[in-house]
Amino acid sequence: MVRRGRLKVNYDNDLTQYVLQLDATEKGLGLKDAYVSFKEPWLKTFGVTAGVFDRPFGFEISYSSSRRESPERSRLFQSLFPGERDLGMKLEVFPTSGFLSNFNFKGGFFAGNGVNAETDNNKDFIGRLGFSFPFTEENLAIDGGISIYSGSVVLPAGKSLITVNSPTSATSQINVADPGRSYLGLDAQVYYELPLLGRFTLRGEYISCKQPGTATSNASFTSLPTGDLYLRNFAGYYLMWVQNLGDKDQFVLKYDSYDPNTDVAGDQIGQFAAAKLGAGDIKYSTLGLGLVHYWDDNVKFIFYYDSVSNETSANLAAFKEDLSDNVFTFRIQYSF
Repeated sequence: MVRRGRLKVNYDNDLTQYVLQLDATEKGLGLKDAYVSFKEPWLKTFGVTAGVFDRPFGFEISYSSSRRESPERSRLFQSLFPGERDLGMKLEVFPTSGFLSNFNFKGGFFAGNGVNAETDNNKDFIGRLGFSFPFTEENLAIDGGISIYSGSVVLPAGKSLITVNSPTSATSQINVADPGRSYLGLDAQVYYELPLLGRFTLRGEYISCKQPGTATSNASFTSLPTGDLYLRNFAGYYLMWVQNLGDKDQFVLKYDSYDPNTDVAGDQIGQFAAAKLGAGDIKYSTLGLGLVHYWDDNVKFIFYYDSVSNETSANLAAFKEDLSDNVFTFRIQYSF
């Protein structure tokens, strides 16, 4: 398949920037980015961006697909932030001198349903306070940040908000004005130069809080829901190690876990009908191993194997054993 067929136009004159990025694959033509950015001319510390662009949450969302060492983002981000982009406006603060230059902030208000037209009057707040500390003499750098997502999902008229946080029973409410959608995330990146082997990178992120979904899915909505909403407490994380092997090769080891319902586990799922637990409550973990080879400045080859494990339950017919869903990816990527 053609996973990504992207053409990006970027006009940048230092104080203003315009970006348009399209994605053309065998599935059709899609919009990835369409935004303008403005930077104030005096301190060059504050900026505003408006349009369709990456949500300012965590690290992996904004880490370019052309540079990422694994074929895809973690299941956690694919579920919570499908498509990575959203329609909105953000403020950026990035001091350029002194101690404060080690910190930055990005935050703003978004439609909340990805690269789609706005469907309601609700706006979601997304923001990240980041830091970056280089230790040049030690060949070390440490970056990281804390992120917040505060938003909502519209509960359709006559439908119920079902809170599934018990293995025996669930609570149900109707006419809830704001079911709530909130995330708290932490991320960190460590870069270090090892003797002989070369540079390595350690990355990790952790996200938890509340996510509304459906009976069978815990992914974020990209359009107005039509049925009952299921509210769950979730948690997820990933850890990633990238080791340079000379100038042209990289070894990749990644582990990610996404538990869409931290209040139940295993055979508790599906045991009692009153608990309303099902496929949307199943935890997944993925161990990824990969090798990246850079043919030249434009071409790279990715050999990557994902070993996917899912939570099992004797009370769910489809999840009585681990699913056969491991994936081997061989990718040829050309970027310019």
